[in-house]
Amino acid sequence: MASYLYPSINTVFSCSYINNFNLHLCGGWRWRQNNGELMNIEEMMIERIAKGLKPLGFLNSFDKDTLLDYQHRASDMGLATNLYENPQLWELGISNVGKLEAIFDFSKLISDYNDYIGVIGSQDEAVAIEKHLESMRSSELSDYIMGYDYSSTDRDDQHFITTGLILGYSIETTVSICWADIIDHLSRKSGYSRTFIDPA
Repeated sequence: MASYLYPSINTVFSCSYINNFNLHLCGGWRWRQNNGELMNIEEMMIERIAKGLKPLGFLNSFDKDTLLDYQHRASDMGLATNLYENPQLWELGISNVGKLEAIFDFSKLISDYNDYIGVIGSQDEAVAIEKHLESMRSSELSDYIMGYDYSSTDRDDQHFITTGLILGYSIETTVSICWADIIDHLSRKSGYSRTFIDPA
């Protein structure tokens, strides 16, 4: 189980692509369904991307042929794909198509981040994040399966915000990660919510 602590605000941003369930598709987790069977994460990821419940995702394997099968299936659904080899294994990126500004309401997204930062951050942070989000508007979603380093160890808040958005993670969980130390200190006061993500 994962726990995310964040300030309570009146959010205005919502999008079918952004939801807590997508956190279950992070890092190759394997968990059991109610019937006891292991969830097929690969199949579920492709299905959720195709249904507009997740913007994009990545599958990894040492077996190229396995990923080629998934690539053909995703392509037949009209999704963008990119299969490439990194130093350790093969990776397949799968995404919906279209510009980010056609998928996400950036005005509402920025408004929510501004409200969160108003509680836990500084004006300089708010300006920098708004500028960063504005710079993403005209990007094609499929650009992010062409070498974007979503797992980089050299990450700042803007990287977390980008990664959380394109992988379809709820905004409050990204906020919880970016400002964890500040939130932990301030949460001793009222006005904070906690979300528990439990696949069971």
